[in-house]
Amino acid sequence: MKTLSKSMQAFLAQKGLRIDVHHGRNLLHPVVLGDGTVETTMSREEFFLAQSGDDKAVVEMGGKRIPLTRTSFGNLISPNGGFTSVHIVNGENESVYMGKYNFSSTAAFDKTRGLLQALRKALHGTKVLSGFEQ
Repeated sequence: MKTLSKSMQAFLAQKGLRIDVHHGRNLLHPVVLGDGTVETTMSREEFFLAQSGDDKAVVEMGGKRIPLTRTSFGNLISPNGGFTSVHIVNGENESVYMGKYNFSSTAAFDKTRGLLQALRKALHGTKVLSGFEQ
């Protein structure tokens, strides 16, 4: 699957299109950001931004608020659920196609499968992949 994903990305790049990918992971415990916003899904990038900001985010666990640390991401994410969204962007930096794949709450999270499924949804009914060979 990983080879297929890389081949598809290279094919789209030849057509002048770029793929922006966002993976969101379900959290086992809510994360409270510095502004009070409560998050139940986060990407790795969002997590590290939250833990390194001036207003440190905290995890709500058992009635306690525990500061995030760089190593707590792996302990906070659920192995199941989450989502992958893609925006296919043209040379003018405009999003021309969008797709999102939601993992069921019992399905193991897999970046490659999520990317392929989100791309399939984004490109369904288009001719963008005409000529693509695995």
